[in-house]
Amino acid sequence: MSDRLGDRLATAREEGFVGRRGETTAFRELLAAGRGAVVYVHGPGGIGKTTLLHHFAQTARRAGRTVVHLEASGVRSFEEELAERIPDRPDLVLLIDGLDDARAARETVHRELLPRLPADALVALACRTAPPLSWRLDPAWQGLLRLLPLGPLDEADSRELLTRRGVPPAVQEQGLAFTRGHPLALALVAVVAALGGEAAGPEPSPQVVRALLASLLEAVPTPLHRTALEAS
Repeated sequence: MSDRLGDRLATAREEGFVGRRGETTAFRELLAAGRGAVVYVHGPGGIGKTTLLHHFAQTARRAGRTVVHLEASGVRSFEEELAERIPDRPDLVLLIDGLDDARAARETVHRELLPRLPADALVALACRTAPPLSWRLDPAWQGLLRLLPLGPLDEADSRELLTRRGVPPAVQEQGLAFTRGHPLALALVAVVAALGGEAAGPEPSPQVVRALLASLLEAVPTPLHRTALEAS
């Protein structure tokens, strides 16, 4: 039995994880290779970037690697984090989520943090947008950078996600029709169904739409973006 609540939470996340087989295989191959690499996970809000990084963390821990998982918005400075939390050891796997504040955080990671890591460190970054063109054009990054764009889950994985969360088959069919594999929308269908609400119908349930919109508004990068989304 786990001694800490965090262990139980990590186990529950893993038990609820579905799909992303190609991305998981790519990450495992990089772990096994033992060479330095930067995995750049990108996709729109709610597509499952954070969930995938948690899965990468558990995969790396099971492989016996030292894992450090950071949230970019909570980092005081990457120089301080490097000194205080990131060990200088050969089995490091570093995951940084939420690199969404345009260029500032990404460039700090690119220019200051990554070059100072051990040569065989495996790094996974998560951001809504693809890396800047300068990263992809720089010959120094040609053999290090691995792009993992995330899209919706396919129908089989979407159905499995709803099944694992206890959504009845009839509601699953309705939910699949309008969520189109979007992981956050699927999770909200499950939440509304569990609360006894109308999760789906011929059109998306107002409960699901409101919850999805609220989640997206929480994640927009600036007040201007928020205003535009609220007005749309």
